[in-house]
Amino acid sequence: MKKLLSVALFFVLALNTPVSAKPKGKPDNGVKYTIIEADALSVTASVGTADEPLKTYKINDSTKVQIDGLAANARDLKGGMVAFIKLSGDNLTAVSIDASDPKRSSKKKK
Repeated sequence: MKKLLSVALFFVLALNTPVSAKPKGKPDNGVKYTIIEADALSVTASVGTADEPLKTYKINDSTKVQIDGLAANARDLKGGMVAFIKLSGDNLTAVSIDASDPKRSSKKKK
């Protein structure tokens, strides 16, 4: 009986524990890229490793863009910005782009 109770308790705890708990304040925003260029219809970015080719993703009206935590338009994205790009199921279209401008961030700290 004790063994059965122990096994049952184990499964209850295991099923209630998240498999991949995300750190607080770190939402799953996709892969981190450095933006090379962007316009209203696409964003071209680099993962940052020499052996990885540049990636170009479509941007559409439903793509959510943020820069430094504020809502923005795709045309506001600039080369050199660091961005987390979350892709749609086709891996061709950006669902969301959460970018930060390292130049702007360094000016704020001064």
